[in-house]
Amino acid sequence: PDYRGQPDQGFEGYRFVGYSLYDTLILWDLSSYDKEATIRPGLATKWAIDPTDNKKWVFDLRKGVKFHDGCAWNADNAVWNFDRLTNEKNPAFTPYNFARARSRTNNIAKVEKIDDYKIAMYTKVPESLFPYNFPFVYMISKCAFDKPGYTMADFAKHPIGSGPYKLLSYNSEKIVT
Repeated sequence: PDYRGQPDQGFEGYRFVGYSLYDTLILWDLSSYDKEATIRPGLATKWAIDPTDNKKWVFDLRKGVKFHDGCAWNADNAVWNFDRLTNEKNPAFTPYNFARARSRTNNIAKVEKIDDYKIAMYTKVPESLFPYNFPFVYMISKCAFDKPGYTMADFAKHPIGSGPYKLLSYNSEKIVT
């Protein structure tokens, strides 16, 4: 089978599986049914454009978050997550996930750690709507991929996020009618 490591059944996959297993830097604020949804903090507690550089966004990261495998959420994990989606040398890179995330990450020039709970993202061109990309980019545990020989196929069978639910098992048999 072709294991991809993230839900890929359109937005229903995001809604029912993705947001259950994974967290994102920024979340949709769905607290009101009678107004347009906006964004709110997720794994990033706040974000802003650097006043001296309109292509630099600074994100403060939530402290005290652990992935389901016990790995800590921090700036190293955040930087690695964007690298896995854009750098083919990253052990978690897959062309499929690159293609899925490309519309959300194509303006990222680089991501760097400022301190343990702060990162900077540099865009290729100024983009006022840049944060609206991040409710669609899942953060996964880097610790799993630090194990020798671990692949995205392994991850897909046992996904490790920091969301409210942990996947214990699933049945991958195809249903034939």
